[in-house]
Amino acid sequence: MAFRRKKPRKAKESIVPQDHDWRTTDAQEIERRRERARAEKMRVANLAPEHPVLSNFEVRSESGRTYQVEIRDFSCQCVDFQASGL
Repeated sequence: MAFRRKKPRKAKESIVPQDHDWRTTDAQEIERRRERARAEKMRVANLAPEHPVLSNFEVRSESGRTYQVEIRDFSCQCVDFQASGL
């Protein structure tokens, strides 16, 4: 009796790669962050209200972590920015 091998199915191609897939482009990583920013609930507090736009902010993520964000020179204390600059 001969057994036939099944043909492998083609995986569906995703617009945004799965988490922890290191074969992503910067553009894909930026889009992943935009999607997360739209979906996650975050609390943002301006630490210098006299400067409403270019200022220092405290951001509390949905996971409970708090980050200091300075919108002047595009820096952030979060691990993601420190590691990849994204």
